[in-house]
Amino acid sequence: MLNFNLRRILEMRGVDKPFSYLVDRGFYRTVASKLVNHKIVNIKISHIERLCRVLNCTPNDLFEWQPKENEMLGANHPLNTLIREKSAADFVRLYKEIPLDKLDKVEEFIAQLKNE
Repeated sequence: MLNFNLRRILEMRGVDKPFSYLVDRGFYRTVASKLVNHKIVNIKISHIERLCRVLNCTPNDLFEWQPKENEMLGANHPLNTLIREKSAADFVRLYKEIPLDKLDKVEEFIAQLKNE
C-alpha cells in the first residue's frame, strides 16, 4: 500500500511544530491541518511541489510503500525503493546520542554528502 508520510520527513528535518511550519510557508490552515493529521484523501501536485521546495526533498521522500501480506514484487521493482525500514525518530535519536565532541565529524560528513 502506498502512503503519504509527511510526518517522517518533518521529523528528519527537525520540525517541532509541523502545523505552524507549513502555515508559515504559505499553506492554508485547512490544508496544513489535513497534511499534518493524515486526513488528506488526495493531494494536489502543487502542494507536493511546494513541500518538496520547502523541505528540500523529492516526491519519493514524501511517500512510503508497504507491501500487503503475501504480496510479492520482483527484487528490482521501483516500489521497493519506497519501503522505509527505519523511522525518522530513529535518526533523530541516533543524532542526539552522539557525544558532543564527535558532532564536528558528523557535521563534516554531512557537508561532504551535501556537496556530492
